[in-house]
Amino acid sequence: MGNRNRVIRSPRFIRRLWLPQIIKSLGDLNDIQVGFLCAVPPLLDVLGTIVISRSSDRRGDRKKHLAFVYGMSAIAIAASAYVPNTFIAYVLLCVTGFFIYAGNH
Repeated sequence: MGNRNRVIRSPRFIRRLWLPQIIKSLGDLNDIQVGFLCAVPPLLDVLGTIVISRSSDRRGDRKKHLAFVYGMSAIAIAASAYVPNTFIAYVLLCVTGFFIYAGNH
């Protein structure tokens, strides 16, 4: 059980730790702009939780939904590490949050 929680929480930790530096590397941004761009992923986290949980409740199939959200999170976070463009990495980290938080709540 402890390893499962560690694996699930690691993308959240990575995103919180490195996201401001990734955003700062997008260009000549001041601290306010970086802060606003850092606020977008948590908004998508909430949206993902609502959308995925409603879909799961409507269809009544929680296991397939969990497999889907964790699979998409893994693909997005892995892709964000290998894309050469930092803007695409930022978008992929936002997508990671959309899915990973939907699976955790």
